[in-house]
Amino acid sequence: MPPRELRRWSARSQAVCWSTGSAGSGSSSSTCRSAIIGLALAVWLIPVLPTQKHRFDVLGVLLSGIGMFMVVFALQEGQSHHWAPWIWGTLAGGVGFMAAFSSLAVGQPPTSR
Repeated sequence: MPPRELRRWSARSQAVCWSTGSAGSGSSSSTCRSAIIGLALAVWLIPVLPTQKHRFDVLGVLLSGIGMFMVVFALQEGQSHHWAPWIWGTLAGGVGFMAAFSSLAVGQPPTSR
């Protein structure tokens, strides 16, 4: 690389490092260089893939959300309520909701690429 272009590249990388707050000491400057090299490699190597529209799975969100809430709630509140029967029921219900979500996800056809 000619010296003039090298100076330009150095000035740009220092500006980027300064704006990210990592310019200055030796280790942070090498970290900044690594970050710049990583970003350049990512732009060069990661392919641009075609995209398609997806629909929002309301039933899946509801089943998984309710199931996770019930499991986490039962695990967090179980000890303070001395593992009462309703805590075990809440835990079992949460596992049931998660199983329903899992069976719903298995029954859907795979998306084509």
